[in-house]
Amino acid sequence: MTEPMTFTLDRGRTLLLTPAPVTPVKKLTGTTREVLATVTDESGNRAGLVSRDHVGALCLTWPNRLDAHLTKGERERLNALFAPRRVSDLPSWDELSDLDKGAALLHVWKRRWEGTGYARENYPARYLEHPRLVGLAPELACRHAATVARYWDFAVDLLGMDEVERLYFGALVEEDRRRGVVRQTSPAYRAALVAAGGTR
Repeated sequence: MTEPMTFTLDRGRTLLLTPAPVTPVKKLTGTTREVLATVTDESGNRAGLVSRDHVGALCLTWPNRLDAHLTKGERERLNALFAPRRVSDLPSWDELSDLDKGAALLHVWKRRWEGTGYARENYPARYLEHPRLVGLAPELACRHAATVARYWDFAVDLLGMDEVERLYFGALVEEDRRRGVVRQTSPAYRAALVAAGGTR
């Protein structure tokens, strides 16, 4: 049996968080959260769940299905329990190269169309250049991508579709080049291939 982890709220209440198999849960808003742990109090009474939302943020939800309003310190402690390194310690979007921005977009695209759990298991973020990001554990890399790129529509609204496609296909071409394959024939892929020094 998995040992519970202790999580103390600022007001002194202690909760026990027991990691559970990641389970997707559909919210009334249409978004999907992943349940990461069950929560009990010190007496063993059911006290809620810990989940991760569609943009990668951790949430503590009470049994009445309302999210807890965590302080900054509480949120940092909760993040520390579920990651060996905090996403906030890793490079921001502005510190990423174009290839690594594209790598983050590749992952959030899959999160949009395939679901968060499926994307994390089958299409984790694979960074290509930054020394602090290359080789990250898949779980943390995915959380980082969802934090810096947020979600696909947000990136499109912020950067514009042309720039998002340039970054996305640039990373896809480089990933394919490293694997020794050319798998796409779309105009955007071919343009990125040419820009990377390949052939049409």
